[in-house]
Amino acid sequence: MNVFLNDKEITIFKGAVVKDIVLAYSETSYKRLKSGYLSVYDRFGFQTEPDGPVLEGQHFYLRITPK
Repeated sequence: MNVFLNDKEITIFKGAVVKDIVLAYSETSYKRLKSGYLSVYDRFGFQTEPDGPVLEGQHFYLRITPK
């Protein structure tokens, strides 16, 4: 299935969760997500959980976590 992270298309397996697409995008970004430095937001600007489900065609964006 294809999803987008920061407007980059990523092909990922069905049943993937948000943290899986971040890891496929960048190992450094994944480490920053795990440390709490980065958060993932959907295309509407809502923060998503790293273990949230991913569906075909979804768009996600990485942002620095607000303090």
